[in-house]
Amino acid sequence: MYSGNRYKNPLQQLILKNARTIRYKGMLSSGAKKRMAKAITLLVSSSKTKWLFNEVSKRYFYHRLSFITLTVSDPTEKLTGKEAHEKLLSHFLQWLRRTKNVTTYIWKAELQENGQIHYHITLPNFINYQEIRDKWNNLQRKVGLITNYRATMMAFHANGFTVRYDLIKKWSYSKQKAAYEKGIKEDWQHPNSTDIHSVRKVTDMCAYMVKEICKSVQNESSIGGKVWDCSDNLKGSKYFSTVCENHHIDFIERSIKEKKATQIDGERFTLIKFKDNIEKEVLTKEQYKLYVSFLNLIQEQ
Repeated sequence: MYSGNRYKNPLQQLILKNARTIRYKGMLSSGAKKRMAKAITLLVSSSKTKWLFNEVSKRYFYHRLSFITLTVSDPTEKLTGKEAHEKLLSHFLQWLRRTKNVTTYIWKAELQENGQIHYHITLPNFINYQEIRDKWNNLQRKVGLITNYRATMMAFHANGFTVRYDLIKKWSYSKQKAAYEKGIKEDWQHPNSTDIHSVRKVTDMCAYMVKEICKSVQNESSIGGKVWDCSDNLKGSKYFSTVCENHHIDFIERSIKEKKATQIDGERFTLIKFKDNIEKEVLTKEQYKLYVSFLNLIQEQ
């Protein structure tokens, strides 16, 4: 029979205590940040820029990645991360996989200023914003969150339009009034609970996403559930690797000399960061063919 503390070493006890503190404060451990950075790198690398046709504007446009924000509309019932995942997010992700052919994604949970949870999802698929909003609100409606939202809005505006002066810097009077008139027209049944936009013009997409998603402090307090996750194909894949040969070394040294790349030395590694995509230049034809197959396989899994 086992009894007593598993971690007898005082240093091990301190490490365990600090790890628990980090989780409680909603922070990401160094290991979690590395896993997120890897998932982001694989997502960006395997997502191709493509031409799409917008049925509304009747125009073609470039698209690479979509950023979706899902907000829980009920301001009164604060859901934990576990509750929100079971009641809402898991069903939304299932809908994406089954009806929108979404196989690759990363999601992150955060707390709003009012303490309510909301989600950020990044994926390579383009999905109409109205479909996103309708599905998310329908999921909220099934668990009673829209009913609570409607009751709250009707009580707040019981004597007509009421301005939220605490939000006036971020949400102007005219926009608040327009939102109020829309809410009255729709009987407060369709809250503005989602946002979606595409990103294709950021020069260093990986660096941008790592900075935005892999923040050390996610929330001031624990969300009571997972902070982030990704699709299985990103989770199970490794970085592409190949043998470093003499022509690779020559190319790297020339790039550093011409200031097209920078060298970062760590205790057990050396990282070469290029300003431009150089896969075709530095890899042999056979290596590049393997690299493209590697990226395609991620999306196909």
